[in-house]
Amino acid sequence: TRVNRPNAVVLVDADDWQGAVSAAVLAGRPIGAPLLISDDGDLPAVTADTLERLEPRGSDLSEDAQVIRIGDEPAQPDGYRTARIEGPDPYERAAAIDRFVSAVRGGPSRNVVVVSGEHPEHAMPAAAWAARSGDSVLLTQPKRLPAATRKAIATHDRPNIYVLGPPSTVSAAVVAELRKLGPVQRIGARDPVANAIAFARYEDGEFGWGATVPGYNFTVANVGRPLDAAPAATLATRGVFAPLLLTDDAA
Repeated sequence: TRVNRPNAVVLVDADDWQGAVSAAVLAGRPIGAPLLISDDGDLPAVTADTLERLEPRGSDLSEDAQVIRIGDEPAQPDGYRTARIEGPDPYERAAAIDRFVSAVRGGPSRNVVVVSGEHPEHAMPAAAWAARSGDSVLLTQPKRLPAATRKAIATHDRPNIYVLGPPSTVSAAVVAELRKLGPVQRIGARDPVANAIAFARYEDGEFGWGATVPGYNFTVANVGRPLDAAPAATLATRGVFAPLLLTDDAA
């Protein structure tokens, strides 16, 4: 019914796992937009059918757009009002998503999660938390903090910065640069499965799942399918609140 239709739907390209992780914040409040997949500029039949069934309402929160496209690659579906969050590379697009969400909320998030823009298996769990909390996810190179990320974090006015992943994905040098922008905590383990578990268990005040006792819901995805973090993000919202765990073996 019109009452439970989403305000908007996000379209992300099948090759843009970075955009999927960063855009997962749009699945949470206040926009509540599920993420669907576009494939190399085409709208797959299952995506087109789902978009038609959802018939997003559009709202002032999404600049009256029914469809929010992440970057230039996703298809532009006919008959829908669209908005586009642009950027020439994944780091710029993540920063643009952060600006978009900050404008919607009327201010930046108090916490920021920084993940690798090159190691999807360590970045995936951030998507569920972004959808749950509204905390922005920004990207870094392993040994250098991109200017777009630095500028985006600065707009948050010394936020709490949480680095997800081991030093092999986000180096100590990058952490040192981040400390100039706000207090930093690293959560992570050497392999991606343990990294996801560490993040699910972590808690720092209002930040983190704190899943240390029975009773939590979970989603589980394979490290070889990073884009699965996008649809799974919806399962971290609306009372389900499921952290994302990972497996490296289908069996």
